[in-house]
Amino acid sequence: MSVIVRTAKNEIKLFCKGADSVIMERLVAKDPNVPLTMEHLESFAKDGLRTLCLACRILTDEEYNEWSIEYRQASIAINNRHELVAEVAEKIEKELILLGATGIEDKLQD
Repeated sequence: MSVIVRTAKNEIKLFCKGADSVIMERLVAKDPNVPLTMEHLESFAKDGLRTLCLACRILTDEEYNEWSIEYRQASIAINNRHELVAEVAEKIEKELILLGATGIEDKLQD
């Protein structure tokens, strides 16, 4: 799951959260935070916690504008909308910088 925001400094930022297996394969090469974060994720999992990773990326105006056009077209498609939106999302969810990981207890609800 991702969200794109324009900051007060007029930067366009993409924030992503997801399973570590998905986020890790979309990171920039040689992110120095990965080894320690993987240790933490293993520890969280051993404790029975549900894990998620968080990552971000700064987009250029041009990159965002081009992607936005594709996204709008995919989101109004009559056929295969879900698949098309997912494909467009994958195009921008790349070269991410790892922000961190979470481990949360997932209690069953009554």
